[in-house]
Amino acid sequence: MRALYDFSEESVASADVLPGNISPSQESLKALIYRTGIYLAPIHASLPVAHSIFSSLLPYKLNFTEVSRNRCLGSAVEVALAIIQGPSAEMSRGVVKRSGGNSRIIVCAGGPNTYGPRSVPHSFSHPNYPHMDKTALKWMENLGREAHRRNTVVDFLCAGTCPVRVPVLQPLAKASGGLLILHDDFGEAFGVNLQRASTRAAGSHGLLEIRYSDKIFVTQVIDPREEAHADSHETFKNDSSVSVQMLSVEETQSFALSMETRVDIKSDRVYFQFAIQYSNVYQADISRVITVRMPTVDSVPAYLESVHDEVTAVPMDALALRRP
Repeated sequence: MRALYDFSEESVASADVLPGNISPSQESLKALIYRTGIYLAPIHASLPVAHSIFSSLLPYKLNFTEVSRNRCLGSAVEVALAIIQGPSAEMSRGVVKRSGGNSRIIVCAGGPNTYGPRSVPHSFSHPNYPHMDKTALKWMENLGREAHRRNTVVDFLCAGTCPVRVPVLQPLAKASGGLLILHDDFGEAFGVNLQRASTRAAGSHGLLEIRYSDKIFVTQVIDPREEAHADSHETFKNDSSVSVQMLSVEETQSFALSMETRVDIKSDRVYFQFAIQYSNVYQADISRVITVRMPTVDSVPAYLESVHDEVTAVPMDALALRRP
């Protein structure tokens, strides 16, 4: 089951309960949205209610192993998306745009998604596990893309000794532009990352284009991204460029480029241009263009002297991890 706690009840923890074995119907979501309960509220304005909710939670007492307990993570995200969207979900797309900027869902997981739509059995020995695992991966990816379309990022904070089946959850986090972080337990580190995740401001729908001199070509881009579709960016004749799609745009996000030269460079300079377009947290379209001119050298000692050891170590480690 899924419990939706009402933040309008200050005296006692109150929740509406929805079945977790199926995706929510449009009728149940409509009834939920138009109820008098408050399911979304600024945490700083509802601390007493939040405290009463967490204080009301009790330890699991049924006689089931930790890995086999019912967890309906997928359907819970579906309900959270519907609540965030609100009544505007009934309006046609392109006519009314929801105000308020991007949203974020933080899923705190202590085990695998074993209950509800496209869940996976807790045991790998289940006779239908390969098929159910395959359909779960596709369903999670589609749910993540739907969250991304609604400008909502889904982060997963996983903790505990019970395996959470990361390959099943990762497509949802990745497709929505979110993160998946593993912790040893629900201790201090988990609390710190939970606080950081709740305040993490990220843009969306990012497109990064990298152009460079003709005698250079990029062999690999190391970063959390996807290859941009051809119709998402402009193309020019004889255009030497690399385009990458960024589902999430972070302030501290970085990229590493592996480049090679086609022929010997005779000129004194080479040029690079970085152009990025994205929507910020307030859904404002941002564009930035940076052009860099770098000097060339004509000897190996001069080249080695220009290499920054600490900077070079980062992409080298990333490349080593990607090799089988």
